Amino acid sequence: MKILHFISSLVIGTVAAFVGFAYAAMIGDDSVVAGYFEDGAIPGKFQYRNSEDGARLVINYYSPSLNKTLTYSVDKFDECSTMTMYGMPYNNKIVVDGNCSSRGGQIYEYVYEWNPGMGDWCLIREITGERPDPALGRIAPSERVSRVKDCPVLGVVGPYSYESLVETTKSIAVELKKFRNSSGERKILSQYLNSIRSYDAAELVGYINPSNVEDINDLAFYLSEDGRSLDAIPLLEKIVEMFPGRVVAKLNLADAYWDSSFEKEAATLYGEYYREMSAINLKQKIPDRAFVRMK
Repeated sequence: MKILHFISSLVIGTVAAFVGFAYAAMIGDDSVVAGYFEDGAIPGKFQYRNSEDGARLVINYYSPSLNKTLTYSVDKFDECSTMTMYGMPYNNKIVVDGNCSSRGGQIYEYVYEWNPGMGDWCLIREITGERPDPALGRIAPSERVSRVKDCPVLGVVGPYSYESLVETTKSIAVELKKFRNSSGERKILSQYLNSIRSYDAAELVGYINPSNVEDINDLAFYLSEDGRSLDAIPLLEKIVEMFPGRVVAKLNLADAYWDSSFEKEAATLYGEYYREMSAINLKQKIPDRAFVRMK
């Protein structure tokens, strides 16, 4: 995919910003997201707004490969949904976001990918769950990621067909092998991490098992080190829950909490890590930051 380069200029009524590889803007009452979604030489452009009655998102998409504008209507996912859309960083996918904005509110996110064979936008992931609620001790969102089959086009309402547990498990095993193969060289690892979307990390939470826990712990560590602690936290929380004897995962989770400004939760976990390492006579291996930050 090519990055959409542009020269910033002052245009009355227009506010613009980058969202990953996509260009986002406001033009009057309409929002615009443009980018090289179809991997060609000309960018595609979404222009969207909420309907006057607030019941749906009205979307127009100019397709450079078809040289025409496609029109879609997406009904609100829930009464509380705040409907919007955006381009995903580092790839050509777009998200229709109908999350409920309240703390602990419902998550409704639908990920679409351009299908050149169909000449249309296909739903590939359905993401549901609940938003974080730190006041209740829920630091990370609780998300369920489903892989959608058969290319429902943008605006088509379910029910949808989904990949089976067996199919998804096999796909995840292939991805984790790619991760292992990339982890030996920093440049290749960085490229691999950029290919991991937030929903890819969230999906892994439901597939952690004794045979892949080490790989997923390492992936979470590198995501956190790469500035994506919020993506790493759900993985590390699940690992600590399922495998309480993996003391290093507690350190990784404490670091991710700390880097995400959840110092109180981090301090408690650093303290647990310190006591467990001391109990197995490995106090000398505890990093200095744990002593400074623990409770």
